[in-house]
Amino acid sequence: MRNIIAVLSIAILSGCGSSNSTDPSVEGAFSSIAGVYSWDDEDGDEGYTEIKSNGEMAKYDYYGDSFDQGDNCYYIETDLQYLTHNSGTSYTINYDVDLSTISEEEIAEYQPQNVTIERVSGGLHVTGTYYNGEDYDLVLPITDLVSSDFAPNCDD
Repeated sequence: MRNIIAVLSIAILSGCGSSNSTDPSVEGAFSSIAGVYSWDDEDGDEGYTEIKSNGEMAKYDYYGDSFDQGDNCYYIETDLQYLTHNSGTSYTINYDVDLSTISEEEIAEYQPQNVTIERVSGGLHVTGTYYNGEDYDLVLPITDLVSSDFAPNCDD
């Protein structure tokens, strides 16, 4: 499960993702899936992924849980990855990483990944194939949280 969540929450976003926010037609493609979703897993890792109406994504990982066993704070990665809409429920998770700065082993993790995302009762149904060939099929529950709820930031 943690590997699947990494698909939805790793990488570094460039200006390509930011440019989506000024195109109204792009924003319409994400309005049905925009929200903050929980990705708590069976290992006790508590975290959230936000999908914004322009396709940008943010990750909020709670470090005070039983998995991380850290401080009572959130590790926050904003503007780290973004979605592009292909058609219907087909999207691509995009990563903008300078591949020359990462190891050969990590390069596969940062390749664009096609996923199917659809809104279902209570959350999102996400299916796809992780970079290592492992298929996943999961439901991420929607929350009532907003980005300002994730405080304090561990980096402050």
